[in-house]
Amino acid sequence: SETQLHSLSDCDADNLQLNAPAGYAHYLWSTGAQGQSIFADTAGIYIVTSSNGCDIRIDSFIVAELAVRVDLGTDTTICNGHQVILTAGTNAGAGATYAWHDGSSGTSLKASASGTYRLTVSQGACSASDEINVNVEPCGCFVMMPNAFSPNGDGRNDQFGLEQMCRIGYYQLQVFNRWGQRVFLSTSPEIKWDGRFQGKLCEAGTYFFDLNYNPAGQRDIETLKGDVQLIR
Repeated sequence: SETQLHSLSDCDADNLQLNAPAGYAHYLWSTGAQGQSIFADTAGIYIVTSSNGCDIRIDSFIVAELAVRVDLGTDTTICNGHQVILTAGTNAGAGATYAWHDGSSGTSLKASASGTYRLTVSQGACSASDEINVNVEPCGCFVMMPNAFSPNGDGRNDQFGLEQMCRIGYYQLQVFNRWGQRVFLSTSPEIKWDGRFQGKLCEAGTYFFDLNYNPAGQRDIETLKGDVQLIR
């Protein structure tokens, strides 16, 4: 019998084809495969025994380096005061090194602040990087509807609408007069009622609102109903 040693690497390849010598009747790889050729998709040592009766040959393939792949996933949003553990999906094997943007070297990183987190994974001479954006927002959503407004153009309380301390996803505000006629409709918290209907000033008095909304990232729809005084 004889033993042959082969060393292979390719930083641009996701896998390498390993070929045992032709002309043998039987092949048995260390992976359990039984063909003349296999594909190696991770770095490591692959051994194949080729036999033809009493003629036995052993080949060892050292796959030193393959293309490194790293994926930190999609951008994420967390609540203020909470943290998320960032863990990379990678094909890198034992001996790989991990370098985060802040100098950390673990396979994962705890993130609790808004920002862009970058990771570089290296194995031998091969490396790859990925980054993920983490957005921190206040959780819970404080909202308020004024009980009165005075659209007289003095720059104070001239409009009626939702006052909020968080980002809003779905939003629909309807305002009705005392006869049930809808005088205002908005689908954005940025668009508030200026006390007009069809371009004309509405008379002073009591109006009724119906608000449906949900904070960004929340599935459930919240409802607020009440009245507001239009003051002239």
